[in-house]
Amino acid sequence: MKKLLAALLAATLAVSSFSVSALSADPVRGDTNGDGELTIKDATIIQKHIAGMITLKGDKLVNADKNIDGHVLIDDATQVQREVALIERTPEKPTDDEVFEAGQKAECDFAAKLLKNSNAAKQNVLVSPLSVMEALGMTTNGAGKNTLRQMEDVLGMPLDTMNRYFQKYPTYLRCSYDGNGKPHIANSLWYNTLLGDMVVNDNFTDSVHEFYDSELYKLPFDGQATDKINDWVSQNTDGMIPHVIDSVSPSSLMCLVNALSFDGKWLDEYTPYSVYDGVFHNANGSTSTVEMMNSDEWSYIHDDMAQGFIKPFEENHYSFVAVLPNENVTLSQYLNGLTGERLQSLLNSEKYNLVYTKLPKFTSDYSVDLAELLKGLGMTDAFDPVKADFNNMLAKNVTGLKPYIGSVIHKTTIDVNEHGTKAAAATVVDIKAGSVEPKDPKRVYLDRPFLYMLVNNNTDTPFFIGTVTNL
Repeated sequence: MKKLLAALLAATLAVSSFSVSALSADPVRGDTNGDGELTIKDATIIQKHIAGMITLKGDKLVNADKNIDGHVLIDDATQVQREVALIERTPEKPTDDEVFEAGQKAECDFAAKLLKNSNAAKQNVLVSPLSVMEALGMTTNGAGKNTLRQMEDVLGMPLDTMNRYFQKYPTYLRCSYDGNGKPHIANSLWYNTLLGDMVVNDNFTDSVHEFYDSELYKLPFDGQATDKINDWVSQNTDGMIPHVIDSVSPSSLMCLVNALSFDGKWLDEYTPYSVYDGVFHNANGSTSTVEMMNSDEWSYIHDDMAQGFIKPFEENHYSFVAVLPNENVTLSQYLNGLTGERLQSLLNSEKYNLVYTKLPKFTSDYSVDLAELLKGLGMTDAFDPVKADFNNMLAKNVTGLKPYIGSVIHKTTIDVNEHGTKAAAATVVDIKAGSVEPKDPKRVYLDRPFLYMLVNNNTDTPFFIGTVTNL
């Protein structure tokens, strides 16, 4: 055994009489068993050759010289071992289909987490998981270390997958021939020149532009900056969100902004005689007289705690999805058990079945700073001036700045009426420093608190999700 160890550690064999021409066209240096791959077996074979237990010849002997120094030594076996370990630690990049599936799951998971942590059982809430994820996705490109890990965990995807998913997201959107009825998505990065020029890392801005098609604006964060950001959001939400932020601080480093809007007409509009007064039972125990829109729909969904229907918009690329908890289940109980997996399962439960429906006409506006919610989900370091690591946002020559997220302002609005649905959302990350009637028709009368979504039928993911508790 001592002789073997000595041989493994010190023996040297000169590689003197083999021809390079004997090598295959594309040799794998270090591949000593000829299987075309580099594995730990190849390192073992080199060690056995050095110890005299076997004798390598031809291509195998050539490939055993991993570092190409003309000798087969223990260093060659060590180099093979290190390279194999590196290969094993570096997973292959996911395919486009795998990116789509990962993004689809992450969107549904994040939608469920956003809604159930927004006091949605007691008040009218509307959030856009897509808008928030796009804004935070841009921000994540500037994060590092534990800050990056936490943001990836909360958003449900590693950064590379996240970037690729949102880069391809426009291809997941389908539009009408006239260009209407399609969500409009816009991103922008606003950089404060009061802190000096060339402060922002070019790699960061390049990534934000490449993956999120973000516009870049350099301007001083003075009194006019707030108006310009609000004007940009208004233009990109068709005027539905004319005002998203009250002010932007001169000490802020940048603002990352997403704007999202949707204007869809029903595939089958409600007729005037299908709209009449009805009663809505509010979460606080009171009742309200509302205009109820009545229709027969043909897409029924359900799980063990709720049932609902799907009402498509023109061309059937997008839909309004209503979910009504069962009589013995409160909205609060349903939301407590809501997960991304449950949401996906519910959307996938669609079956062809006549549904008599009542849908109240309603409008809703919602505004929130998501900072505390996101901290509660585990994204804590990003908001901590000491722990936050957003150094990848800054040029390497910048000193004295410690970026962290000051706020994540999210505003939404929706108008559901007999003609269709208009909705918009904006998110600002403020960086400081259908024929034969079936035998069993269903009834879903939305006359008490309910959950609703606007869903991309191509991805089966909600780009808006909310609740109606009081009207």
